[in-house]
Amino acid sequence: QDGGIYTPVSKVRQKEAVHFLGDYAFKTPTMFLRDDILSKLEPSGSVPRLMEYQERILRTMISNDKLLRMNEQSARYSDSAYSPLELYNDVRDMLFSEVKEGKIVIDPYRRALQRAYIDELGNKLAKEKPLPANAGFFARAFRQPDVTNTDIRAITRGHLADLRTTLQNAAKRVSDDITRLHLNDLALTIETILDPRAEKGN
Repeated sequence: QDGGIYTPVSKVRQKEAVHFLGDYAFKTPTMFLRDDILSKLEPSGSVPRLMEYQERILRTMISNDKLLRMNEQSARYSDSAYSPLELYNDVRDMLFSEVKEGKIVIDPYRRALQRAYIDELGNKLAKEKPLPANAGFFARAFRQPDVTNTDIRAITRGHLADLRTTLQNAAKRVSDDITRLHLNDLALTIETILDPRAEKGN
């Protein structure tokens, strides 16, 4: 057989897939959130359920195994590969699109997604805890690979630092109280991730 057996999906195709999820998974699906219908189905639960589905897709999109494969492809194919930093930037632009608007108002679903994104990035910088001796098969089989000694660590740290600045600047332009508090909270969360001593000092 001529040529390689395993070839990466093109950069253009990967970016298209990410933007597809941005349009159809991460934008608040207001058409499904009709109170006249939801009130007939259950007293509560629809909001956290939707948030959970969105967060699950987000975690899968930026999982360690995917980032490591993308990082390897970047090393092998240079600019023709879709790099982890490009993925981060694309996801950031989708999840935080509100901060570029004149009037910044972020709804509860998007606030939850933004928190989940920063928390997931923070997990990549945290020191991995060893599994207990009695950990079962599934706990070991589905554990995410460690990215501590890879470029993913530096990329994630730099991305978070840039995002913190963006959020701090956006918070100064917000008149909506909950949105302002949310953005300030995210900026503080990032600060604690980048420098855990900041939290211990408070």
